[in-house]
Amino acid sequence: MAYLTPFAASAASEEPRNLPAIVKFSGAVERGQVFEKPLVPDLLFCLIPHELGWTISLTDGNPDNNFAAVVTPPYRGINHLDIEGWHFRNSDNSGPNKLDEKNVNAPQEVRQFYFVLNDTDYQKAFDALQKML
Repeated sequence: MAYLTPFAASAASEEPRNLPAIVKFSGAVERGQVFEKPLVPDLLFCLIPHELGWTISLTDGNPDNNFAAVVTPPYRGINHLDIEGWHFRNSDNSGPNKLDEKNVNAPQEVRQFYFVLNDTDYQKAFDALQKML
């Protein structure tokens, strides 16, 4: 089950969008499958498969524009947008990841991330990120 709490950034000149405080949904996905859930008009939550798991994406339908990736740090290394099996297993893969000497430093069941709401804000955030990096 996913709980999505919108921490949406938006341009000051844009009319505020009425987003619910928490969006709850559930679904199933298997290795290699895409998962999609429309949230509001023009905003789609996706799990995009890759070799080791999935990447969380919020988009307007254009797969090149991940409205979360441009405003959710860290921009290198392990990020809350990535969901991989090893995140949930301890360092020697002998059991679930928990706080002990075998703990792996990776996000667990709760994933916190920011996102923008439209292509205009995506472009602004993308340009700013390119300058920063």
